[in-house]
Amino acid sequence: MYPSLTKIKKELFDLKTDHDAWHYDVGRFNIGILPRFCTFANVNTLGEFLFYKNSINVYISETAPNQLTINLLKDIRFKNYDPIMYNTIKTPTGGLLNFSDGRDMPIKHLCALVRYLHRLNDLKAFD
Repeated sequence: MYPSLTKIKKELFDLKTDHDAWHYDVGRFNIGILPRFCTFANVNTLGEFLFYKNSINVYISETAPNQLTINLLKDIRFKNYDPIMYNTIKTPTGGLLNFSDGRDMPIKHLCALVRYLHRLNDLKAFD
């Protein structure tokens, strides 16, 4: 079974900084969580940072034969996955434009992304 969103949020909030970012590993995926306009002077955990700021930048890399950074807008595994779409615009024709590229990601979408990475990590089709 995959971890609940509440458990993921607690794990994320307890992450310690390495003085330039926070990193969270899910199997073959690594999530880099970068602050937006922050100094790390008085901040040790991601939870402490999020107490002051709501805006975080997220990037994902995948350990394959070589380290690959994943583009959330182009990678077929991520571009149409609704729970991680947070920056979208509905078109007059009923379509949806997705601009959710990891910048300014809300924490609830980050938690959904972590849970999705747990699911993807278990799939053998993407190995």
